[in-house]
Amino acid sequence: MPPTHDASEIQPQALTLHFDDGAIWSPGQTLHGHVSIFPALAKKQGIAQVRVDVRGRVETELMEYAGNVAAYRQRADGLFHSSQTIWPLGSDSEASEVVERRFEFALPESLPPSFFFAGSEVQARVLYTIQVVGKQAGLGKDLHIVKNFTVFPAPSPAQLAVRRKLQSGWDGSWRTISQGKEVQSWIFGGHAHIHAELKLPDLPSFSRATAVPVILTVETRSKRMDRGEPPEDGSMSPAPPTHAADVALTLERTVRMNTEYALRMSSNTSRVRGGLGDPEHTRAVKCTVTPPEWISDARPGGKDNKGVWKRVVRFEGTITIAETPTFTSEAEGVGFELLYSLQFVVNFSGVGNNLELEFPIAIHSAHE
Repeated sequence: MPPTHDASEIQPQALTLHFDDGAIWSPGQTLHGHVSIFPALAKKQGIAQVRVDVRGRVETELMEYAGNVAAYRQRADGLFHSSQTIWPLGSDSEASEVVERRFEFALPESLPPSFFFAGSEVQARVLYTIQVVGKQAGLGKDLHIVKNFTVFPAPSPAQLAVRRKLQSGWDGSWRTISQGKEVQSWIFGGHAHIHAELKLPDLPSFSRATAVPVILTVETRSKRMDRGEPPEDGSMSPAPPTHAADVALTLERTVRMNTEYALRMSSNTSRVRGGLGDPEHTRAVKCTVTPPEWISDARPGGKDNKGVWKRVVRFEGTITIAETPTFTSEAEGVGFELLYSLQFVVNFSGVGNNLELEFPIAIHSAHE
């Protein structure tokens, strides 16, 4: 058991920042918090003044080429800076007890969202920080307490309504994309067909950090054969996936960045967590496997005993994307555009028998 201490034994800090750095703030909002100041200890440490700074900045790195030589060009631009002196104020510099000083800052009405991106030729960051500075009276080192905070655009009433509909269970229309191809069904010849159909809610954008329902239906049709009991010798190959782990899902992020000296586009990918496509959450995905169905040959002059075996598997789950909302912004001479696309890979049995589906999406803020 860890040792216990009497409250009187806990030594206070000269400065303590109280600020909810886990909250999401929006442009135009009033940032607020407070600082606890222990004047006696502050003076002992040589602190003569305490101020609070709030800053926003854009940091970029672009790969540039000169012949066979490549190098990064770095740049940092300020978005805004505001400062308040909160101590000493009047007689509280002589106080023997802790002094609480509140602060408020009005964020500018137009700010790009917080985000970080690292690609092969582009690195970019929009960063917001709040900092308490204990200014030394002499040449000593100032005391700094720094926290980052997140800025996202405020969601519109329509976007909040989308979030509530998703949370209560989607009952609207669906957007569908599909992909199919013929594949070699067995080493001795014959071709089978594989097909995948993906459905997501038909929405212009999805709510950030909110579960979105997704339905994936996969189908295989065997090579043409004589009818009989569904064979088990591989002639119905390829078999459809029957486990959620056979479906891989990644989120592709693409950044287009334009400065006065370069235009770059770069992409990277990350796994989508918490639902379909996440191998750690396969139990949250419902999988329905239908029995093989015989489809008679529909070719002109075909015989009644010829046809194909169809098998269908349906996956129902959700995906949750906790990323920066999609945005286009021009800030301090740097233009940004952030785009997203879902990349599904469905693995069928056999070598190279995979299907890839790409689903471009947009993401909007969902905080209230």
